[in-house]
Amino acid sequence: MILTDAEGNIAVRPVAHLVEDPQGKVTWAQEPWAAGFPLHLFKDTQLQLPAEMDRAAWLSASQGKNG
Repeated sequence: MILTDAEGNIAVRPVAHLVEDPQGKVTWAQEPWAAGFPLHLFKDTQLQLPAEMDRAAWLSASQGKNG
């Protein structure tokens, strides 16, 4: 899931079981970061992270709203 906040920052969160009910409410289950997710960000060797930053923490770091 790709989330954004009011300042335009993004965060990417691994999720499963994404469902929208008839009223439009979206629910999902958070998952831990692992290889094999779409976009392949977690295993992208060319993704440049800040020095000493944990990949999973950096990818998920934003004030984005989660529905």
